[in-house]
Amino acid sequence: MFAGCFGLIFNDFLIEVDMNSTSVTLLMGVSCMSVAVSGYFTSNLCKIMSMRKCALLSAVILNIGSLGTVFANTKILFFIFQGVFLGAGFGVLYTITCTLLNDYFIKRRLLFISIAQTVTGISALLAPQLVKLTLEEYGYRGTLIIICCFMLQTFVAVSLMQPVVWHMKKVEVADENTDEIKLLLVDKNANETVLSTPLITMTDPELATKTKEEIHHDIKHDIEYSDEKPTGGIKQKINEMLDIKLLKKFCLSNASMGPTFCMFAEMNFTLMLPQALYEMKWDQYSVAKAIMLNCFGDLVTRTMFIFISKWVTKLGNQEVYLIGLVVAFVSRLCMLWTEKPTVVLLFITLIGVARSSILVLPPVILAEVFTPEEFTKAMGIFMMLFGVMNLVLGPAIGAVRDMTKSYPTAFYIITTSFAVVILLWTLELVYKKNKNRRKLQLLAAEELKRKRNKNRGNQ
Repeated sequence: MFAGCFGLIFNDFLIEVDMNSTSVTLLMGVSCMSVAVSGYFTSNLCKIMSMRKCALLSAVILNIGSLGTVFANTKILFFIFQGVFLGAGFGVLYTITCTLLNDYFIKRRLLFISIAQTVTGISALLAPQLVKLTLEEYGYRGTLIIICCFMLQTFVAVSLMQPVVWHMKKVEVADENTDEIKLLLVDKNANETVLSTPLITMTDPELATKTKEEIHHDIKHDIEYSDEKPTGGIKQKINEMLDIKLLKKFCLSNASMGPTFCMFAEMNFTLMLPQALYEMKWDQYSVAKAIMLNCFGDLVTRTMFIFISKWVTKLGNQEVYLIGLVVAFVSRLCMLWTEKPTVVLLFITLIGVARSSILVLPPVILAEVFTPEEFTKAMGIFMMLFGVMNLVLGPAIGAVRDMTKSYPTAFYIITTSFAVVILLWTLELVYKKNKNRRKLQLLAAEELKRKRNKNRGNQ
């Protein structure tokens, strides 16, 4: 809710403790790395405890970070509470939330993810004005205390969280299914078989006296026993925990790496935008207005996704995401090429429109690429790589800004990253579509050839 207000909330504090752009981007990297590590190991954590307990633990960590930030008066404490604790709590909670939405909804997944994201967008739209009022009335510390009160709602949210298995309908196995089991059974001592076509001869006469339930239980036990795998050494356990195979699959797909890279670029741009506007001699009211318009564009697009979710699914989630990236690229360039405040506000609003697709669609795209069993781990990898990028590339962008004393230079670097993703992802989609078209043409040619050969044989 208050992520877009970081510069507005902490501007005076950053000046007080002498944190420059490099320090701020390093904080962003530490925070994102905490999100990454916690999100990556969420699937392993859910094997130790239930999903609700895992969510409750994340809510506790999140609120410790929020409360600790109120009393932080040095860089180290600020990094610990704002970076580590808040990041770790959010990483687990976000991954679990995406997993639950993915489990509950299949056909209308985008619709309900859009509804959830729209609620977040409404909160983000109201947040800048709320922060501006509280800063004027209660100051920096008072604003943080009010934010802590808002964060307490996470306990209510996780207590209402229900795993999808609680709502699955139990389907009774029909009698004919158990009768089919007996198709495979033949009494060795009987003159007649159970049915006319015996497939397996029983070697133990006692099996012939077993009931349907006992037979069904034995077969189920045998299947479960056969599925058991011998536990390996430390290397195998590490491979299972890290899931190297899934990590390779993730890194070799633009549909996975593209959203990760773009979310990194988007978050860094959002973090630096208020400071850039302050450098342009904008006052606090104008900066709050710019952030509000950015959130308004984001909110309008999220709301539109609710009504056009079927059309988006039909057109293709990846294609719609690419359209959003094009809007993000063009609007940022236009914002950098103008100095008129009104025009800048217009393009900041368009940046918010593009921001919606960058933040809303990644879980939907990952659900297309990975199976339901792989989804939680894939979301973890997504968060992990996102954190690594922020930890490594974020401070580098901040350092460029400090050396050049120019925010536009940093924004040009961020904007270039969108162009790279657009180019590579478009080439991949075109290649895959051409490949599928060639396969269909080959299948059609083979089918036509088969029919001709059949007709010649009949003649």
